[in-house]
Amino acid sequence: MVLEYDGSCFSGWQRQREKITIQGEVESKLSKILSQDVNLISSGRTDAGVHARSQVANFKVDKNVSPSDIKRALNSILPKDIRIKSASRVALKFHARYSVKSKIYRYNIFTGDHISPFKFRYFLNCFVSYTNQNIYI
Repeated sequence: MVLEYDGSCFSGWQRQREKITIQGEVESKLSKILSQDVNLISSGRTDAGVHARSQVANFKVDKNVSPSDIKRALNSILPKDIRIKSASRVALKFHARYSVKSKIYRYNIFTGDHISPFKFRYFLNCFVSYTNQNIYI
């Protein structure tokens, strides 16, 4: 599967006791849909508050369920800040973490004196101050 999410309200990707995480949310919903425990493997982990546009994850299931049905069912019950962009069958030897070919990390840094309320979740806001030829961030 390829997922996208706004991580603002989550304690990162990796499942944690008593914390809401992306992996925990998707696994619990998948387990509900498939009526079996599911272990989701991702291409990487994100920290608390970090977003993803194309996070790859895979899992094994004992049932013959179409990827499009899984995508549709998941998107109907996942929180609105997590979406399944696509789902497909892969070879049994595929492993999202070890089969990855590349990753792209993007950091948005805003250096102005104020940031739009529509962007503050997606930019690191650094106010730069110049004093006596020193730069403070």
